[in-house]
Amino acid sequence: DLRPKPEYGTIELRVCDTPLTVEHAAALAAYLQALCSYLLEGNEPAPREDLAYRALTEGRRDEAERHWAAAQRLAPFNAVYPWRRAQLAMEAGRWAQAEGLAARAVALEPGFPRARALRAAALWRRGRRAEARAESAELRRLLALGPPGGAENGYERTVSGFDDEDRAALRRLEDAFR
Repeated sequence: DLRPKPEYGTIELRVCDTPLTVEHAAALAAYLQALCSYLLEGNEPAPREDLAYRALTEGRRDEAERHWAAAQRLAPFNAVYPWRRAQLAMEAGRWAQAEGLAARAVALEPGFPRARALRAAALWRRGRRAEARAESAELRRLLALGPPGGAENGYERTVSGFDDEDRAALRRLEDAFR
């Protein structure tokens, strides 16, 4: 049982009523100290994700971008973080930054359709029409293969997902090619 002790500025770990040896109780206390130290150092990206989503829902896009960047530093092989940052860069009209971040997401997860679509749109906005068309063609090729099976967690669903809204955005982009 854990509970905050605001009067002392601490967290209290209550051990079950089973009698423990002194060594066991000391080991539990050491574990709690190590866990608190780890969390205070901020070495876990998940809290940054939560803060980024909250900032987005409250309209604080710059703050969300800082949290996504911090999460990306903590988990550099996670393709979702650069993709999220690329989305924010596109919304702000920072096409080069959006293209670079989307390219990073694609490099990490080549089958990430939303990142490919975002990269194609950024390339188009930057006037790099042939590259945008090539990225769009590769995206169409991947979509024709169908979604990969076994998307069991949020990360896998995010990097493999491509819904009707995504398809409509891709159609609008491809209409601009004409």
